Amino acid sequence: MSKLRIPAAAGAVLASVALLSGCQSSPKPSATAAVSPPAAAPSVSASDTASAPAAPSSSAPAAAASPSDSSGGSAPASPAGGGGAVPTGTALKAMLPAAATLPSGWTLDGSGNEFDTGTNIMDPGVPQLPQNSCKGWTNQGAEGLSVDYRASYASINLSDANKASVSVVIAAYHPGDAAKLLAEIRTSADGCKSYQADTLGGGQTQMALSDSPVAGLGDESALLKNVPQGHFVSQENLVVRLGDKVLLLDGSDAGSGQLPDLTTLAQALVKNIK
Repeated sequence: MSKLRIPAAAGAVLASVALLSGCQSSPKPSATAAVSPPAAAPSVSASDTASAPAAPSSSAPAAAASPSDSSGGSAPASPAGGGGAVPTGTALKAMLPAAATLPSGWTLDGSGNEFDTGTNIMDPGVPQLPQNSCKGWTNQGAEGLSVDYRASYASINLSDANKASVSVVIAAYHPGDAAKLLAEIRTSADGCKSYQADTLGGGQTQMALSDSPVAGLGDESALLKNVPQGHFVSQENLVVRLGDKVLLLDGSDAGSGQLPDLTTLAQALVKNIK
């Protein structure tokens, strides 16, 4: 199966865009080319790389910003507590994995680029994902997918034994909004099962987007695979709802040559989300 997904860049700004990587002279054993990324994003070759729309910055706790190629406004922040039902970013930070509690083979990615929204609780804004074109799924990552309806969040970056980078986001939502987010993600993915992604070389490549649940993981889950036609980087997003909280992971085969095991990682991380 050809591989071309594109991860969102990890870093203090978790939703930085990671560009689709183009062919290399020596293909991967799976007949797709793996591209070694710089610190926060897959590198772009001189020819035939796919472009991606900009994702929103997570350096400030703005709600309802577009997760992909549409721009959205920031929702006003309420005082800490927001009625007492929604945990703050500070509380969610305590649920993130630490170096001592990570599953075997996993480490913090450099400093971990940990971030949280502090004591602010944001009001839901206008959902942006339904307004985006299918190209918004190119380079889509965990932070971007968490934006709609989001009230607070915390995030960190990890690496697996093959040095594949994974973004981890734990987001909290007002009652009922987490279920709305999962439904929105599924509806969007279902409408974008096949679409054309632009390449930096001026061409296009066909993308195949699939969505499947992971049995026994959370109240509901969605494993989203975005696979390109040709020698490009493949990407996955795993979204797990636990009541009104959502765990989101993203990873790619850039650099490491294979996709990280997001399902096994999620099964370990959900144990600390209460």
